[in-house]
Amino acid sequence: MQDNPDRPIKASPSSAAAEQKQASAEIHITSIFTAKPGLEVYSRQELFEYVKTTLKNPDCKSIRVMQESGRKDSFMLYSIWKSEAAFIEHLGSPIVREYALKNQKYGDPKLFVRRWQLLEDFENT
Repeated sequence: MQDNPDRPIKASPSSAAAEQKQASAEIHITSIFTAKPGLEVYSRQELFEYVKTTLKNPDCKSIRVMQESGRKDSFMLYSIWKSEAAFIEHLGSPIVREYALKNQKYGDPKLFVRRWQLLEDFENT
């Protein structure tokens, strides 16, 4: 029997529960951007202020600010959020809008954001 691609597929109760669990699962975010030449120090200062403000959000578990080795203009934020919904809500917040306006002055408008789900956490013992 051939499968009809136009026929809707019903989620089984177990897959629906798995989807709900994934939607409420912790999410890891990487955001990479570049400061404009000559404005790296100011861009970094603005970034630190944004991070300090963002950490007041109880749904943000942590943020790491990184700088690419050998490049004073390239930054990455690695943040952990309680859920995808919490991160999406944060994206619509005044904090993000305010930082985006400031970043237009000091940084490249291209911002690369990726969402990640943790598969396994290995540690050296």
